Amino acid sequence: MSRNGVCFVISPIGDADVEARGDAKDVMDRLIGPALAFVKERTGIELQASRSDQRSVVGEIVDNIILRILQDDVVIAVLFNRNPNVYYELGIAHTAARPVDRRRNGERRRKRGVKASLYDR
Repeated sequence: MSRNGVCFVISPIGDADVEARGDAKDVMDRLIGPALAFVKERTGIELQASRSDQRSVVGEIVDNIILRILQDDVVIAVLFNRNPNVYYELGIAHTAARPVDRRRNGERRRKRGVKASLYDR
């Protein structure tokens, strides 16, 4: 039996013409998508992942982001460029005691107090 869920991806996004938007898309396509496909194959749980810029929102976007952090089944934080919004959203997830999977690229800088899995861009 297949089960479904939703996954909120905390990620730098920026405007459509900004490099961070392309990097965020690459992370979704090459890392998160395959990881969620693996989860489905192994567990039968199908998670639909999206970032805040990938859904139409009525009202304040910040309210929607906070709601998704609190209510989505899984939260993944992508830490690839010291974006203050990402750390703000990650702080909300921590405050709410949500388990968060953190991903950052192969940079050797350590974020104090943040343990993250590495990936190559």
